[in-house]
Amino acid sequence: MERKNKRVLIISLIALILVVAGASYAYFSARITGLESASTLRMTAGTLEIAYSEGDEKVLVENIYPREQKWLSKTITLTGNNTTDLKMNYKLGLNIVTNEFANNELSYSLTLTNTEDPNLKGTPIANKTNVGIQNTTGIEWFGEGQFVTGQNQVHEYLLEIFFLDNGNDQNDSQGAIFNASITVSEAGTGNITPAPNGWNDAPAGSLLAGIKANNPTPSTNTPSIPGKKASCAASALPRQVPASQFESFGDITYSDTYEGLETSETSTTYAEGYNLLVGKYISIMNGEAKAYIVNATSESASLIDATYGPACEEKEAILASAEDDYGTSYYYRGAVENNYVSFGDMCWRIVRIDGNGNIKLVLYNYKNAANRTGANASNPCHTDYDEENAAFARYSEDTFTSEFNINNDQNAYVGLKYGTPGSSTYEAEHNGNNKSTILTNLETWYTANLNSVDSKIATVSYCNDKRVVSDTTYDPWETNPTGLGYRQETTYYQTAQRLNPPKTAAPVLTCPEGISRVESKIGLLSADEVAYAGGVSGTPNTSYYLYKNASSISWWTSSPSGFLGSATAWSVNSDGDLSVDINVDISYAVRPVVSLKPSTTITGGTGTQASPFTVLSNEPTTETEIVS
Repeated sequence: MERKNKRVLIISLIALILVVAGASYAYFSARITGLESASTLRMTAGTLEIAYSEGDEKVLVENIYPREQKWLSKTITLTGNNTTDLKMNYKLGLNIVTNEFANNELSYSLTLTNTEDPNLKGTPIANKTNVGIQNTTGIEWFGEGQFVTGQNQVHEYLLEIFFLDNGNDQNDSQGAIFNASITVSEAGTGNITPAPNGWNDAPAGSLLAGIKANNPTPSTNTPSIPGKKASCAASALPRQVPASQFESFGDITYSDTYEGLETSETSTTYAEGYNLLVGKYISIMNGEAKAYIVNATSESASLIDATYGPACEEKEAILASAEDDYGTSYYYRGAVENNYVSFGDMCWRIVRIDGNGNIKLVLYNYKNAANRTGANASNPCHTDYDEENAAFARYSEDTFTSEFNINNDQNAYVGLKYGTPGSSTYEAEHNGNNKSTILTNLETWYTANLNSVDSKIATVSYCNDKRVVSDTTYDPWETNPTGLGYRQETTYYQTAQRLNPPKTAAPVLTCPEGISRVESKIGLLSADEVAYAGGVSGTPNTSYYLYKNASSISWWTSSPSGFLGSATAWSVNSDGDLSVDINVDISYAVRPVVSLKPSTTITGGTGTQASPFTVLSNEPTTETEIVS
């Protein structure tokens, strides 16, 4: 088939011209015109038909000003006819001719609308929500889609353009012009490699571009299984365990491989088969912790905590990918050392890039400039300020601590937000009308320490996943759960089942529709996110990056685990393992989490501890500790 499309075909023109209509506030008169018409793009593997719901009709909108509602919507219908065995890939985007708005003042959302259509085949572009449009020209791609072999395959998208009120003076945008065209282009015939929004076209000087320079693509190495394997063994040196401890376990399961403990395990007692266990992987502590036997006698055994290999000779340190609510997320896993960020006069670690391009950070070290001295005073991430080199350097001049909730005697208290304790229905118990103690403390800390850099931080959804385990056969502590989730009914929450025991662990970065969400600029990591980073339930891991600078403390995640006489949540212990059943009224350390906007720029750095990515920002003028 002759290639006739080695160019970008411009399908439609959207012109948005804003005229000054007032001087005291942002209030505009505008005209949006559309010149759309159906067209066909001939591709290597077939034809792609493009149509717009508005046809050639012009659209006139008066009095454009910052608001929450959209100002423009276009339905774009792409129909793929693929007559070969090749994949038929396309890219869809905006070709920006003129944009006089500041970064992110205009934004767009792209939503797949025909999700129930039987003609929806192949791989559509992942949904995008309120993605900021940069103050630049050229093509900003929404993403890449794919049609497979077949006729009349339909991908229908709704494109919406917004001019949102950002809470700041937006008068400078009066008279601004935005002129762009919807653009479709052929994108080859190979497999699609999903990426977070903005990754492939990250502008020079952005934090995304800096991350990409060190990680051009996610690692081609297959990551160890999140939640089942830690990124490296907790101990590379044998430790002696007396025979009496093994004998208390009864039957010991063992296998030639770590994976075999899930598929082809064999059982013996220590007294009967200790000589069979040498060189084997074993399950101990009810199958939760794994170890490798170096040698064994009738008196004791030498073993290594093993979740990656007998001696953990190589430490996993990769950027990997997984699905999240916005598409594909890139997440850091293992002993990575290129995810340091200096922001707001604090040191942070990058946890992941969300599918929508937001960059999630967890606090690593808070030691403000007034308390940093010497040659490295300008770098809050420097090893001079790690816990082993400077007392109380982890998260402030003292470790932030808080109860998750001050009460623990009702199911309600397991979430970041909760309902009416002691209610007679699940819905009332968990309606989210009340803030938890820890969320209130986080917000207080944010106000005191991050207000000066507030404009760089995105408001995001923290998944308040309090779904109960309806299958009451899940009962690891033999408590006869009812699964009702209210009052003092014995209940397990689904995060507990997802991560414990590790043998069946299946963490997720998605938050299903209908689940309670906390919209906030600050929050906590979920237990699932810790599992993706390298944490495993009941299995120590001292190599992954969340362990570093936290080796003598336990800290909270946002995830509930259950109600077994008291409300419990997940935490991370001082040896790096995930702990499933911590009473919420215990005071543990707090590691604040924020998400930087995709447009965030840096002044330099390579992401290492000696040279962190440095976000230009005003320094906070006050500080406070979370202490309750």
